[in-house]
Formats: sequence, structure tokens, C-alpha cells
Amino acid sequence: MNVYRQAMTQRMYSDFVLGWRAAYLSFVSTSCGIQPGDSTTSPSYALGGALNTLLCGDALINAMLARGPA
Repeated sequence: MNVYRQAMTQRMYSDFVLGWRAAYLSFVSTSCGIQPGDSTTSPSYALGGALNTLLCGDALINAMLARGPA
């Protein structure tokens, strides 16, 4: 049973976590290092535009979609 559970965990990591990581890194690299939710005219290069600002879930998705493709 542990082998099955480990395989499912590994699959979830490779399918979901690595997919999000690739999308995030692609977004940042195509936007000249500007993080999601940061200002494009006066960037602070911090997620959400400030240090210790949480940006996750729908807010992160909307920030990435609002900027659109480069």
C-alpha cells in the first residue's frame, strides 16, 4: 500500500506542482522578472507588489491572466 501511495504522491507532484512551477517561471521570464500582481510601470519585483504579501488561489490566477501573454 505504501508503494501505491508514494506513486500517487509522486504523480500529483509531477502533474500539478511542476506544472504550476513551469507556468509561474514562464510568466516571470516573459515579463522581464516582474512578479504577478506587481506594477509594470514601477515594479518592486515582489509578489503582489510588496514584501510579505500573499497572492494565491484565484487572486494569483487573475493576476497572471490580467497581464496576459508577453
